Amino acid sequence: TVSCSAFMYGDFEPTADNIVFVGDSYCEAANLGTPEDGWAELTASYLGATNYIRSCKGGAGFSKKSGDDSFYQLVESAAKKAEDPNAIEWVIIMGGYNDYVIDDDTLRSDGTKMVLRAKELFPQATILVGMNAWDPIRADRQEQLDRVLLDVRAIVQSTETTYIDHIEEVLYEHAEFFTSDNVHPNTDGQEALASHLTDFVTDVVQKRKTDAAKTKASETANAYGNTAIWLIVGTGLIV
Repeated sequence: TVSCSAFMYGDFEPTADNIVFVGDSYCEAANLGTPEDGWAELTASYLGATNYIRSCKGGAGFSKKSGDDSFYQLVESAAKKAEDPNAIEWVIIMGGYNDYVIDDDTLRSDGTKMVLRAKELFPQATILVGMNAWDPIRADRQEQLDRVLLDVRAIVQSTETTYIDHIEEVLYEHAEFFTSDNVHPNTDGQEALASHLTDFVTDVVQKRKTDAAKTKASETANAYGNTAIWLIVGTGLIV
C-alpha cells in the first residue's frame, strides 16, 4: 500500500529528492571501504537526488543500540542536520540484521516509537520502511531474522507507514551478494538493494504524478461544467 502525503495533489510536482536515509552497517557499506558504495548513496545517485542526508551507524537497529544510538537517535540526528525538516519528502529506514538479539515486544515497541518520531520530526515526508537483512551461512540466525521481518511489518502496520515491498527478498538466497565475512553485502549486493529501492520510489512518484494529473483534469472538467450550467441558466434556457 502506498502512503500518500500532502505532496500528492495541487501544484506540487512529486519528486524523488529531499531524502533522509536511516540504516546500519549495510548503509555504511562495511567491508567496502567507503559509504559511497552503500545502498543509500547509490539510491541517491540513481534517483538523481541533490538533497539528502545519510544517518547510519554500524550495529544499530530498529531497537538495537550501537553505543548510544538506535535508529531512533539516528532519526533525531538527521532532523538536526536538515536545513528545513518540513522540506524533507522521504524518510527511508532500512535495516534489521542487528535486531535478531531483541525480543519481539521490545522490538515492536521501540520500532514503533522510532517511526512515530520520524513522522513527528518530518511531518511532510512519506516514511518508507524495509527489512533488508539475510544471513547466508547461519540457519539459526536466519530464523531470527525471519522473526525480525514479521516485527518490522507489524511496526509498519501500527504506524500506518509504507513497507518497501519485497526488499527482504533482494539478498535472500544470494550468497554471491555478500563479502567474505558472510554478513555484509558486497558491491553487487549493495547495487541490488539500491536498484530495488530506486524502482520502488520511482513507482510511488509516478503514481503520485498520475493521480495529481487525474485530480487536476477532474477539477477542470467540474469547473467547465459549472460554468456551462451557469451560462445556460443565465440565458433563460433552463428555468
